[in-house]
Amino acid sequence: MKKTVILMIALCVFMLVLCGCAGSSADESAEGQQSAQTETTAADPEEGLEGTWQDSGSQRAVLEVSEGENGNLDAVITWGMSASETMTWEFSGIYDSKSGELKYEDCVKKHLIYGEDPDDETEETVYSGGTGMLTLAEDGVRWTDDKEDAGNGCLFVKAD
Repeated sequence: MKKTVILMIALCVFMLVLCGCAGSSADESAEGQQSAQTETTAADPEEGLEGTWQDSGSQRAVLEVSEGENGNLDAVITWGMSASETMTWEFSGIYDSKSGELKYEDCVKKHLIYGEDPDDETEETVYSGGTGMLTLAEDGVRWTDDKEDAGNGCLFVKAD
């Protein structure tokens, strides 16, 4: 089930990358970026972290946060490296609505490579036990990755 969800997220990221690359001129590219920015909304502290968030900078990363077990929230960050490669970070934690933080200590980073045939998919666990946090701010969600600082400069905005 997790593989299917990850594959679906990766395919969505792939489609987003293709849509971003389809413009044939700088004007079309700028229009696409403006429309993508207008399709996102600011963070709402009352709604919390649950939902789909897109990186406002690179637009190659997607954060999916859903209800987990025992009051935890499950999070998956999918970063499209290319059309056939994706990095994912999967973790869970308890969201503190007062501080707007979700701290985690169980992050698993995976490198996924997709072949033309779905059976050709390879998955390598890069590391496990990573720590960090997601912080809900007025302008979106900031990601602090203690292991590799992968979230440096990353601002996720809520997708419609």
